[in-house]
Amino acid sequence: MIYSREEHIRFLEEELRAQTEAYKQKLDTSALFLLQDREELFVAQFLTFKDGEMILKFPNTRGIPRQGEYLYCITVPKELRNYRDWGNKTYGDLIKAKTNYSEIVCIWQTPSNEKDFSIAGFRGVEIEFAIHIQEAEGMILLLGPNKPPFEYIANLQSIVQNKNNESVNKILDQDFQVSDWTPTLLDNKNNIADFVLSQLALQDSLIIQGPPGTGKTYLIAEICERLCNQRKSVLVTALTNRALIEIVEKPALQNLLEEHRIFKTKLSVDEAKAFKDLQQTKEVSPQPYNLILSTFFITSGQAAKTFNEPPFDYVIVDEASQALLGMFGGAKLLGKKNIWIGDTRQLPPVVSLSDDKVSRKNYGALVDGLKALSETASMPIFQLTETHRLTDRAAKYSGLFYKDSLNSRAKKDIRLSYSEMDIDFGRFFNPKGGPTLIKTDLKAGEFKPTNALKLATDIVKHLLETNEKLHISVLTYFVETTKALQKAIFQTIGYHNNLLIETVSRVQGLTTDVTIFIVPNSSYHRSLENRLFNVATSRSKRHTLIITDKGVLTRSQIDNEVKTYLKKLDEEFSFYIQFDGLAITNISEAKQVPVEKENTETTEAKTETESKVGLKILGTIDLSKFEKPKKEIKRDKENIYIIDTNVFVDYPDIISKIDKKYQVILSAKVIDELDKLKVTLSEEQKKNVQKAIKQINDSFDKRNIKMNTADLTLLPSDFDKKSADNFILSVALKYIDENPIMLTSDNGLQVKSKGFGITTITLKDFLKQTRY
Repeated sequence: MIYSREEHIRFLEEELRAQTEAYKQKLDTSALFLLQDREELFVAQFLTFKDGEMILKFPNTRGIPRQGEYLYCITVPKELRNYRDWGNKTYGDLIKAKTNYSEIVCIWQTPSNEKDFSIAGFRGVEIEFAIHIQEAEGMILLLGPNKPPFEYIANLQSIVQNKNNESVNKILDQDFQVSDWTPTLLDNKNNIADFVLSQLALQDSLIIQGPPGTGKTYLIAEICERLCNQRKSVLVTALTNRALIEIVEKPALQNLLEEHRIFKTKLSVDEAKAFKDLQQTKEVSPQPYNLILSTFFITSGQAAKTFNEPPFDYVIVDEASQALLGMFGGAKLLGKKNIWIGDTRQLPPVVSLSDDKVSRKNYGALVDGLKALSETASMPIFQLTETHRLTDRAAKYSGLFYKDSLNSRAKKDIRLSYSEMDIDFGRFFNPKGGPTLIKTDLKAGEFKPTNALKLATDIVKHLLETNEKLHISVLTYFVETTKALQKAIFQTIGYHNNLLIETVSRVQGLTTDVTIFIVPNSSYHRSLENRLFNVATSRSKRHTLIITDKGVLTRSQIDNEVKTYLKKLDEEFSFYIQFDGLAITNISEAKQVPVEKENTETTEAKTETESKVGLKILGTIDLSKFEKPKKEIKRDKENIYIIDTNVFVDYPDIISKIDKKYQVILSAKVIDELDKLKVTLSEEQKKNVQKAIKQINDSFDKRNIKMNTADLTLLPSDFDKKSADNFILSVALKYIDENPIMLTSDNGLQVKSKGFGITTITLKDFLKQTRY
């Protein structure tokens, strides 16, 4: 497919609009609501700077930022430092009143010596902001949702409008057709850095595919060292500051660092503390002999202003799989020679546009730039094959995503068994390292799965008690699950510097000793998405423990490569854990765990059995086999009913008519609407609403029913985010893998639901079935 420049511009305009709308919604939200209800805004007291980290104190009466969370930190005038004085002010009002600001990231959190407070450490503080507050101990700071990268998108708009640069034209105007491409495999028999530079003598650009742990950062450092010593000007750009700092850390750049020949834009306090010889620069401009480091956001601004010859001899794009297609045009504007290093089998760039919109408008190549450029095979592509992170066994599993091309060069003397650990838990760790599949019983649709939280907490506790300080990462897809894990683990065993609990999307590039990957029994198409699963299961130098429901392999919509991985692991090294309440009652090797399915055929007749009263029972009859099947039920799914508000108004006893073997999920918006309707409807309808609320209240104690909040990010960007129907629809979309059944008489909600492939049934049709 060939994209016109107008289509490039349209995509970026729509992305910018989506970012703006989402952020405007935050800005227009009551500051008190974000603080007290959503826990997205925080009030903290500045304590000090220690080892480059900003230390803040938070009251325990409200939540505190989660580890790894990026925030916008501001100072405000005295009259706004007490949240009780905010009144009707919005988050946007507080932003307008700011006196200084910095983007920051939470690194750790721990209880304070004062029982009513916690403290947390932050990095990424800009030097000017640090100077502003460091003498003001006790100053009140506000921390809120971070600002989207508006300038980055605007810079890319300028870049794609440049039609006068032949190098940019070759990148943006080519035909993005998928070819059967195979990268040239590289091993360490020869010096890879020298080989890459020799290839660049033959062409202007090349792509290096770097699977997990194959030394991408080491390679970049070695190439930079050679080029700078050849008097070349070199720019390295990446999505994150963390990636740039990891390059600085490498031994190959030690001499350049000591000679003050490495410069970085937006140097933070902790970076300056860690690397005293690292120089700050405000301009992305070439300096012969020297190395410039800058993020995509700043580099794109310089590219947008470049119209003549490329100013740099070489541009290296790190984290290239995170770059939008337009960014590669920017790299060509800045560098005579380009090296793009990334991994197309790991996470793609994050955009605000919905997956549905990206797919419908064929924007895939414009979003996933490195993948699109690789698939056209229009330039040389090389792949690193030797992983220094993964053990032999782990490399074989991760190699499934790379056509079995990975070879392990990891240390052989690394410790993989823990004899001092409780024997039941020690069994989970394969003596050859790599993955373990741990299956248990998880409730469908539950994003805070009790058994998984308990298991993860117990495993972390045992790991922390080993005779070796291991770095442990607990990962999951969902933010809701992440927060539940943080609460369960930190409250049980406290905070530890060597423990990270985070969403998978925030840890690309992470190396850890042990990973625990939690997969709730819902939305498998998200948790087990091919590239996300690859990231989650390839972080660890020693072990990866995957905790999920025992029926995971029976679920539909699991990617084929992921299913192959899990089936192989299920047969080779897996366990099944049974619980009684919160107590583990049995741990067994579980090569094949029988999975009960809903709505199975009648059970086989039992053998002749004596009853207590002397009767002989010759068999049992399953009466369900004589029931007329309900049209909304699917045999291989969990079948979860989502009930619309109008159904409760018309038939308040509706919950009692739903078979107890099926779960009922109530949108929080339905409860809210019912609460409001009890004073606005006719007398008869008011009675129905009050009766419905009472039945809902009673049902919470008697059957499988739960309330769930909306996730508006699941909706297309052109859906009204204030519509009550859309709130309810987004709850149903959370359970899309398990046949959510929208019980509604509203034609509009039925149409929207059907558009997403959600089963619908009207109240009239549902009640008609129950008569038989």
